[in-house]
Amino acid sequence: MDLNNYDDLIDKAYENIPENVKKLSRFEIPKVQIRNEAKNTYITNFNRIINILNRDRKHFI
Repeated sequence: MDLNNYDDLIDKAYENIPENVKKLSRFEIPKVQIRNEAKNTYITNFNRIINILNRDRKHFI
């Protein structure tokens, strides 16, 4: 496949993407907040992170 044909196919593919899919926003996870106590490390915003990721806490533990 020549490069010009490839570029044309890419342009055609982008033209066929619906407008509601062309979002410019990014999915962002909050920065992890950590607290150290003795030999243990705790993630203080753990529940917020798993809720944003829409996952069960057992998935991470």
